[in-house]
Amino acid sequence: MGAQSGVTAKTVRYYESIGLLREPKRTSSGYRSYGEGDVDRLTFIRTAQRLGITLDEIREILLFSERGEEPCSYVRGLLKTQLEGIGRRIEELQLLQAQLADIVAAADRLPPAERGLPCRLIEHVRQKSVPAASDPVRHQGKCPQSGPRRGRGRSVNGVSDADIHFYFDPVCPFAWMTSKWVRLVMAQRTYRVEWRFISLRLVNAHVDYDAQFPPDYEAGHTAGLRLLRVATRTRALFGVEAVGRLYQALGMKIFETPAVAEGDPTAGEARGTRAFLEPVLTQVSFPAELADALEDRSLDTVIQAETDEALILTGKDVGTPIIHFQPPEGVAFFGPVISRLPGEEDAVALWDHVVGLASFPGFAELKRSLRELPQLPGLGVANDEVGVQQDWHGGSRRTKR
Repeated sequence: MGAQSGVTAKTVRYYESIGLLREPKRTSSGYRSYGEGDVDRLTFIRTAQRLGITLDEIREILLFSERGEEPCSYVRGLLKTQLEGIGRRIEELQLLQAQLADIVAAADRLPPAERGLPCRLIEHVRQKSVPAASDPVRHQGKCPQSGPRRGRGRSVNGVSDADIHFYFDPVCPFAWMTSKWVRLVMAQRTYRVEWRFISLRLVNAHVDYDAQFPPDYEAGHTAGLRLLRVATRTRALFGVEAVGRLYQALGMKIFETPAVAEGDPTAGEARGTRAFLEPVLTQVSFPAELADALEDRSLDTVIQAETDEALILTGKDVGTPIIHFQPPEGVAFFGPVISRLPGEEDAVALWDHVVGLASFPGFAELKRSLRELPQLPGLGVANDEVGVQQDWHGGSRRTKR
């Protein structure tokens, strides 16, 4: 089958191992037996990859089809984001081309470098304060250790041009479910989302986890903080759109992979390790060196600032996610907390209802603490099942208030 589709047998095995291809039947002699449908599915996967769609996004497309839903609106949103990103990269490369041409033209007329300075051309650039291009091609090797800077997806004056700010912690299942819903809305309303950070570990920094939370919560929240450090470094190097790709890949790994037995190396605290993260980075074509940020506590300042920013919008007695629609003046709210993913038509209707209610002057809260465990394979709940109902006192799993 690989020969028919132009891929190696190793690639076919890999697609099978991550669930993109079904496990084939075996012949009596033990050989894999593929049908025409398998070839078509493999061709579909390779075609989608050529369009810049990641493997995790392809998995989501296939899940739409398996649920009997039409995925084309979702795909249109992915391609629109790709197209916008390509346009921005072309503009940045054109700017860089002009800057490099000026520098090369100036080379012969520049005076020698001052003592202690290795190159007069680089010093010339510094003195002119020429901005560096933010294209990720410049960072394919080891990641620079510079601090955060504004990336693509923001207007030149530093104000976000996104329609939605979505504040997430990557280990929160309810934030992930809500993000899937928002992506459905994005595809149909052509909204642009900026994925921003809120850390449950930092929100609960004052809390005695052992006394007030179920076991393993501190380890899970700490893993979320470590992953947010990587997201912060990713945004600094590759721009805001890259955060959405990383969050999508992390969410697919954490929540869309079927639950396994206790002690699994991809669960709980292990999610904050290099062993968990590096395969995810490879899937979205990011350098493995980004995993160095797991240990970089200096990035916590940025995460804390955005966590504070989110809580200023809604008040402190909330969790994740927090959505800010039409920032900076628009309405912001916690949630909505949903346990089931609506279809495309219902997704837009739900969005309009939520925003309409939250926008009403004087509205504060509509709430119930009973929640179903979300329909996520990583939590052991299939898409056609109803999760067990739990009582989230005060909106969290804290055992004491």
